[in-house]
Amino acid sequence: MVVKTDEEILEEYIEKFFKVDPDDGVVRRGMGKHGKPNFTTWREILTALYHSEDINEAATKLHYGTTRRASDNDDSPRKGMEGSLAKKRASLGMSWAQALGKDNVKSWKGHIQQSVGYNTCTGCGETKPLDEFKNLNEISREGKYKSDVFRNECHDCYKIKQNAAVKKYKSENPHLVAEHAARRRAVKHSHWETLSEEDQKRVNDIYAERTRLNDEAGFIKFHVDHIKPLSKGGLHHPDNLQILLAEDNLRKSDKWDENI
Repeated sequence: MVVKTDEEILEEYIEKFFKVDPDDGVVRRGMGKHGKPNFTTWREILTALYHSEDINEAATKLHYGTTRRASDNDDSPRKGMEGSLAKKRASLGMSWAQALGKDNVKSWKGHIQQSVGYNTCTGCGETKPLDEFKNLNEISREGKYKSDVFRNECHDCYKIKQNAAVKKYKSENPHLVAEHAARRRAVKHSHWETLSEEDQKRVNDIYAERTRLNDEAGFIKFHVDHIKPLSKGGLHHPDNLQILLAEDNLRKSDKWDENI
């Protein structure tokens, strides 16, 4: 797995998405007292945004809102920065955010990383390629997200979180878990008795394939799912079975669209 540094991610983003010269920027007075020239480059602005929780923190790092009058207002850095950058719209022909390649509501760090194929996991804290994260557009209602949105945790950390949640539920509700398991066994057994030998073999083959895939993966990665859930009248029949990723099956639960 190739992992890039923050500096490499920023430079790749600047090269691919900036609509302005990164060494151009905003002329500002009063920077001399901070030991800096009276100028802030677009690269410096982007870097501050990338390494900050919000625009106010970025503005503070860039020394906005440091006048005596503004110092009493916690929000003054943001206001100072946004006011300064808003004046660039006429010369840029677009907003400053658009000039820096951003036209969505994601955080700056998330937007920058995902634009060049990376994301930082909130579980392990590691920056990893995007294929290590679930794209939520694939499982959301159509049109819910205006751009690609990725899960905060990588696959490994999400698995750990889900396993912990399932374990907690089972430990707190053993009677419900036992009753549900018994009911499923009874339903599956009654359906099994009605299957032909050929269909029973097909069912066994599906479960055998699930076992083979899990052995190959080294952990429980796949489940056998009832396409139409047993709780909705679905049959324990080979035509109603499919192998799903465990996380997708847990998310699906007993949901079923009868129009499909």
